[in-house]
Amino acid sequence: MTSMVEPVYPEEAKQANEQGVVWCHAYVDATGRVTKAHIFQHVTPTLDQAALNAVNTALFLPAHGKSGAVGTWVVVPIEFMLH
Repeated sequence: MTSMVEPVYPEEAKQANEQGVVWCHAYVDATGRVTKAHIFQHVTPTLDQAALNAVNTALFLPAHGKSGAVGTWVVVPIEFMLH
């Protein structure tokens, strides 16, 4: 991953003491942009949506095949922890 906006920890999730790791699958196209993303390990609906919002902003170095850059699926964990 070359860049991603820091996930926003929703205030309502903080107040409810919601925390954990949201696991996302993201499809990275040949340009390094996320074109599809979904959650495969949920925490709460609020944190899940915040994680998807962050993943959808990420830029990656694309995978390379025999003919150059190709799209591929990647796993992206997004951690929400109260300190």
